[in-house]
Amino acid sequence: MDIQKVIKEKGFTQNEVAERLGITKSSLSQSVHNENTSIKMMRKIADVIGCKVGDFFKDEMEETEGRAVPTLVCPHCGKEIKVTLE
Repeated sequence: MDIQKVIKEKGFTQNEVAERLGITKSSLSQSVHNENTSIKMMRKIADVIGCKVGDFFKDEMEETEGRAVPTLVCPHCGKEIKVTLE
């Protein structure tokens, strides 16, 4: 997950995003660098920068039969989870 990269790609700085969210840059930075960022916070960030939450997972996507399939890791057992998007 690379929220910081998407923020930059969309032409924003962390300061701008933090201001629009009404939080400190430090709070945003913690969310951006935390692999356990809540989906609620990811949605807020995505809304501010004009993207989808799925864009934060681009680097973790694999091409399978012409479709992107995200690969996530279970935080409990460590096994890979592949999710099909249909």
